[in-house]
Amino acid sequence: MKTYKWIKSSILFGPLGIMLGLMSILSCDRSPLDTQDTDLEHLAAVEPMTAQALSSNIRKKVMHLNICGNVCWVATHPESGGVDSRGSTSRMTKVLAAIDSYTPHIITFNEICYSQYRAIRSSLIARGYGATYASTTTAGGCDNYDASWGTGFGNAIFFKGTSPASSTYFVLPNATGAEPRHLLYTDVPLDGKTIRVCTTHLSIDAAWRLKQIEYIVDKTSAWIAQGKPVIVTGDFNALPTAPEMGLMYSHSAGTGQFQECDESHNCATPLTFCRGGEYTFNETKKLDYIFFSAVHFGGMEGDAKSRFPNPISDHNTLQGSALWQ
Repeated sequence: MKTYKWIKSSILFGPLGIMLGLMSILSCDRSPLDTQDTDLEHLAAVEPMTAQALSSNIRKKVMHLNICGNVCWVATHPESGGVDSRGSTSRMTKVLAAIDSYTPHIITFNEICYSQYRAIRSSLIARGYGATYASTTTAGGCDNYDASWGTGFGNAIFFKGTSPASSTYFVLPNATGAEPRHLLYTDVPLDGKTIRVCTTHLSIDAAWRLKQIEYIVDKTSAWIAQGKPVIVTGDFNALPTAPEMGLMYSHSAGTGQFQECDESHNCATPLTFCRGGEYTFNETKKLDYIFFSAVHFGGMEGDAKSRFPNPISDHNTLQGSALWQ
């Protein structure tokens, strides 16, 4: 029987200061794919927020960005702020400006340093967001934040109008010695419904990427069968038309249970929607996705905001929204 490790932590903010909650790890028998590296901190932080009900006719807005926090800002755009591995210079300001412009309910990041996550978290808490994070590995370009988290590098989810929640990740199948890949998720209540929000960053190796998507589909299918709305975001490192991506799409020869937010761009005539979308990487490829479970959501809208001339990363910021079905 497949079981998994839950990673839980909560941080409570009060008028008397900050109190770090006890972190607990509950484990049981699990498959090899659900194990984690024991030499790294893979703990998630969840902020308490006030519950907020949204009208069912209000779009559920999601923003996703592979922030390339380890190298891209210094290596690719030194003219735009220099080293910001702790997120204290202009890049985090641009991230916040993008968030303020779109006002999403959910924000997800790939390739974010723990130090960058900590830097932006306080600003987003002030904007009404909770937060969760898990390292997948360490990265030499990340600021060595502290003795516990160090140069952690991984994924983050921010969520607006939620109560304190637990955060969990699965370790995805991958080649021995390759960079670990995770599926991070947390439950976010909107309109009195609980949405399971996930983010991931998949391998560049097609064979292992197929195994990773199969694993994600296995997990998400079970959740959808239980009646839970699911959103999956991330850098899949694959084009929409790649064979393995057909496991996600519910249309266009796909066998999956999801629609992607930006499926009305770059479609061949006379199609009005397809496995397409605007470019999200180097203005040449769509690699980043926001998937909504098709049985729960409809009316998809998506937009890849160009990284030029004011870039945040080598990836574009992807914005997507949907309505309840």
